[in-house]
Amino acid sequence: MGSDDTQVIRVEAGTLGAFDPKCVNSIVRVTGTLKEQRIDEAYLQNWEAQLKAQAAEKHGTGEAGCDSEKKARGETANSPEAPHRRLPRKNSRPQRQKQEKSIYLSISWKLTRMKWSSNIRKWSRLIHRDLSFFFSGMVLIYAISGIVMNHRDTINPNFSITRKEYKIAEKLPDKAGMSKEKVLTLLEPLGETGNYTKYYFPKTDVMKVFLKGGSSLLVNVKTGEAVYESVTRRPLIGAMSRLHYNPGQWWTYFADIFAIALIIITLSGIIMLKGNKGIIGRGGIEVIVGILIPILFLFFF
Repeated sequence: MGSDDTQVIRVEAGTLGAFDPKCVNSIVRVTGTLKEQRIDEAYLQNWEAQLKAQAAEKHGTGEAGCDSEKKARGETANSPEAPHRRLPRKNSRPQRQKQEKSIYLSISWKLTRMKWSSNIRKWSRLIHRDLSFFFSGMVLIYAISGIVMNHRDTINPNFSITRKEYKIAEKLPDKAGMSKEKVLTLLEPLGETGNYTKYYFPKTDVMKVFLKGGSSLLVNVKTGEAVYESVTRRPLIGAMSRLHYNPGQWWTYFADIFAIALIIITLSGIIMLKGNKGIIGRGGIEVIVGILIPILFLFFF
């Protein structure tokens, strides 16, 4: 019934004889009378009383038993009753009581086991759901920052760097004639005049201009060739990467709790489903494949 696999509705075919096999694992519409049948302790006690009542009934009206029992002994239906010739029954009263008790205990054990397994799956679903909601932010932080760290040779998690090469058409003064005002005019097309800090000449014909935030402009005053590097921060990814590296002791404790929660989420996810979709079916195959993949990488890559 819905998402609760502990509540089951059984539909009997009745006069139909049997349902079409195509109905299995399909959504069907059933019209009929819904009758509830609970197998609980009261039901088992009533069932046991009926068995005892049936066992206490005597076959036939005489001591010799019914006609079927007489025929089994080679007597006719009109043969006189002969108690001394009566054969002992195969199942005596103590044996029947023992069998009835065994059946009762078997059903009770099955009901207890079913209830126990249903409770385990129910609590697994609750724990799996609540922990997944609570730690969803942590999962995203470690997943996104982990992808960036895997590609740290090509992706800077803290800064985004763009490079622009262009040529300045006007004639530029040399090192002796260069001034701050001239440098600011070169920064106007780039929109960086407000970020100017200083400039210097690492070489006779090459000038480097430093800007706030780490950006820079490199100009060859002789040829007019210029290279502009813009550096901008990545606040979100940078913060995620910082958390991934465990910035403090208290965060380390919380990260340990998160790691334990991941183990619980995994185990509860494994056992919360039953049947072919659970650990004994498709789920078990997926678990084995998921374990084999990292093992194969360790040995062959």
